[in-house]
Amino acid sequence: MHKNSNPDLTREHIDVPLNAEQKLIRKVCMGNTAKYKVIARQPCAAKETQRNYMKYYTEDHEWVEINGDTATIGISEYAAEQLGEITYVELPEEDDDFIIGDCLGEVESDKTSCDIYSPISGTVCHVNEGLAYDPSLINESPEDKGWICKLENFDSSELDDMMTEDAYLKFIDTL
Repeated sequence: MHKNSNPDLTREHIDVPLNAEQKLIRKVCMGNTAKYKVIARQPCAAKETQRNYMKYYTEDHEWVEINGDTATIGISEYAAEQLGEITYVELPEEDDDFIIGDCLGEVESDKTSCDIYSPISGTVCHVNEGLAYDPSLINESPEDKGWICKLENFDSSELDDMMTEDAYLKFIDTL
């Protein structure tokens, strides 16, 4: 770490990881002036870093967990409980593009069936193949091992309209 001669920047700001664009700028630019320009942008990166490891929920009981450049999607524990024993899951295809609100797939249970809607726009980069063999993974671990698919190339601004976990828990208390 270099010496910080800018009094407006704290150690906290300097320790925030750089995103790919900032690393490229730091690599290309030389000299103290360029470094301070990059570091001055780091508080913005801090917001993205914080968002990179958060889980969000929709009123339709889908969740999305952001981990770097990947968004993992599934249904909430509340939804799994309401559905009962899951017997079948229709998964999306890898490389399929979805916009927010598109139907990603379907979950069938001993009680009913319901569509799974994409909480954000993006491209499917991975599906949980384990659900094809054992759909009860959603009942056992709906917000961990029972995830539906992972998206890349998503628009993180779409997360602004979603609920945090605390907000979602308050929401389901009203149902």
